Amino acid sequence: MRNIKLIIEYDGTNYSGWQSQANATAIQDVLSKAIARMVEEPVSVIGASRTDAGVHALGQVATFQTSREIPCDGFLKGLNCLLPEDIRVKQCEEVSHDFHPIRHAKNKEYQYVLEVSQTPSAIWRLRSWWVGPTLDIAAMQEAAEVLVGEHDFVSFQGALSDTKTTVRRLDTIWYQVLHGKLGAGFQGEEMKSNEISNSYENRYQVPGGKMFVSFTFRGNGFLKYMARNIVGTLVEIGLKRMPVTAMQEILEAKDRRKAGPTALPQGLYLVKVNY
Repeated sequence: MRNIKLIIEYDGTNYSGWQSQANATAIQDVLSKAIARMVEEPVSVIGASRTDAGVHALGQVATFQTSREIPCDGFLKGLNCLLPEDIRVKQCEEVSHDFHPIRHAKNKEYQYVLEVSQTPSAIWRLRSWWVGPTLDIAAMQEAAEVLVGEHDFVSFQGALSDTKTTVRRLDTIWYQVLHGKLGAGFQGEEMKSNEISNSYENRYQVPGGKMFVSFTFRGNGFLKYMARNIVGTLVEIGLKRMPVTAMQEILEAKDRRKAGPTALPQGLYLVKVNY
């Protein structure tokens, strides 16, 4: 049997998430059906990350096994013909039989995109979370630094989770300011915290002004809703509804009720999985 690795991009708007679910349309199911149609046999598709309903991916990793001798470029072309336009296979390669997209992952990168503007964008409403015209990004970054390292992140875990441990390691958190538009991969101008305060105050706190801010999290694993709950808390700090010091208190409290609201799903992207 061959072990085939795919890197997948998708718009999660119309799906119940990655993982197969009864009475719902999941990306895993759509992809499995397309692969099964090509190889003419049932397949089991394993994904590296279980993204939630409405969450997007730029670099989801998945594998499946098959006895068919279809070349990887054949899978790439064939699957992109069979899949709907909001799911695309970006890369395909044959890997060793023991490669597993979950067990062998060293870390994952998630990015959350916020829209800061007087009025919300019609175009980007399903790609970002509009938070209003002003946001204290320097305060958000200062608060986020508390989370770097290995901690018990139970205060940021969603309900009804079946994980064995709530200890995770966040290797780094950084932000980017994207001036007035979003580009491919959301690559924007990165600034240090001490540079952003003056730049933001002078250039963006104006009626009708618009910018996008992304926060990227790289870590060895993420609890259910963890990234979105962290972002929801950071936004509360950025809107001055919570002090910067609240983040440390929330982390130590080990109580989900102390943290901020869950950020909306459409602003979150699985950027890549590193092996």
